[in-house]
Amino acid sequence: MEVSQYKTMQWDPWDPEQPIASAAARFAAAGYDGLHVIPKPGGTFDNLQFLQDFVGLRSLSVTSPTRDDSAAFGLEELEELTIVTGSSVDIPTIVADRLRRLCVGFRRLSSSRQLFPNLERLRVVDPWIGRDLRILEELPWLRHLELDGGGRLHRLDGISSSESLESVRLTRFAVSDTSPLVSSIQLREVRLMAMLPVPPHHRVSFIDLASPRLETLAIGHADRLVDLQEGLLSMPRLQRIIVRETPLSDGQMVALADLPPCVRRIVSA
Repeated sequence: MEVSQYKTMQWDPWDPEQPIASAAARFAAAGYDGLHVIPKPGGTFDNLQFLQDFVGLRSLSVTSPTRDDSAAFGLEELEELTIVTGSSVDIPTIVADRLRRLCVGFRRLSSSRQLFPNLERLRVVDPWIGRDLRILEELPWLRHLELDGGGRLHRLDGISSSESLESVRLTRFAVSDTSPLVSSIQLREVRLMAMLPVPPHHRVSFIDLASPRLETLAIGHADRLVDLQEGLLSMPRLQRIIVRETPLSDGQMVALADLPPCVRRIVSA
């Protein structure tokens, strides 16, 4: 688990005893640099202009429905942003070159990815609509990627532009071919989970995934695995391997059984 580097204030804007002015004053007086806006069932914002009152904001989380959330993208010191509001208002064309971590909806990302040139961690919380990952070509410093495929088959074209990738977590995301990952030699974790009723992965090659730094590999629901024996030989740091809902040959079962005892194996047909 990643430990937060920010001192975060929990603020309930729906509480009449916590008006914006007093909340902003408490934020400054206590030396906070992170703000979590506590959501409320049925609670909505017209806009987020009040964020300008929280001076020195470096980390922000807003998950309440908001008509216009564009003010959150104009905070110059922001390094970490979770913004899941359902807003469709245009984002201001301000390059957020300090932003390193972003959790956002797909449509927000697709219309603004060129504004985050130094992004290192990306989580997209709603289903990935694109057929491939070419959106990522404008995020060359990306290290951690987490996507929901919406239960559909996708291509990984575009992912190879992120040469610093260390972790890829794809859920409900069927992969047509893993070959775009072959040059991702920094990978420590790969999770390609397309569990039923999601369509299966078409081609999963262990050679494509054979980063010398790989520690965790999880494959869920593939038509077949290729190059398993050869790929395992190129994963000297492997600590955990998970294979579920995927047919394995007798030779592949033997190769998995022959892994060192320190490698945790979870295998189910």
